[in-house]
Amino acid sequence: MDNVKVATESSIVEQANWKLVIENNRECYHCNGAHPELLNSLQEFDDTDDPRATPAYKELVACKQADWDEAKVPYQLKRFGKRNRLTRTPLLDGIVSMTMDGKPGCKKLMGRLPNADMGSLRILHLPNSWNHFMGDHAVVFRVLPLGPQQTVVTTKWLVHKDAVEGIDYDPEQLRRVWDATNDQDRQLAEENQRGINSKAYQPGPYSETYEFGVIDFVDWYANRVLENLGENTPSLQLAQG
Repeated sequence: MDNVKVATESSIVEQANWKLVIENNRECYHCNGAHPELLNSLQEFDDTDDPRATPAYKELVACKQADWDEAKVPYQLKRFGKRNRLTRTPLLDGIVSMTMDGKPGCKKLMGRLPNADMGSLRILHLPNSWNHFMGDHAVVFRVLPLGPQQTVVTTKWLVHKDAVEGIDYDPEQLRRVWDATNDQDRQLAEENQRGINSKAYQPGPYSETYEFGVIDFVDWYANRVLENLGENTPSLQLAQG
């Protein structure tokens, strides 16, 4: 991170609870119907153990991992409890970056990477950050609650610290895919919030196939709440006593 700089950034306010914003991020079965710009480059899954992973995806993963091994670039899936998760996964075959045409958005590559075709290093940090690091640039996200039904999502596009705007990269080109995706996700979260606010709303079960990431998030969050309630219960009882 010492070798990157912020090329451009945005903040959007969503009229939805922060938990809905995170839940929307933790599944991608909505992507095919909601994110045409994003699916020009992104795979809907990032793990060969995903029950939806196709044979073509698994074959592509094996091919790319051989290339990454040769370049000594790490890609193994790492989990640190349910809070942190890191994995490098291919973008669509022939695509090297999350841009509208799939070509590099920055001519100067990130770090020591030898070429732009490095897939996406996905980094999850619950409860408020997910990130995509590619060969040419990175996109990092932060989610902060502003109130019970209002959330700010900040997105930053990172490039090599020596990259020159207008020569190595065009901020508008870098932003186009995720500006569209963020606005589409805002609409989904806000519609979910309106539905939940309805007197007719009844919660239903999560899908273990399509929403296992949401289940992991909710389990992690519930456990953190219980842990902190447990830590604070004695002092609370003493104060009330």
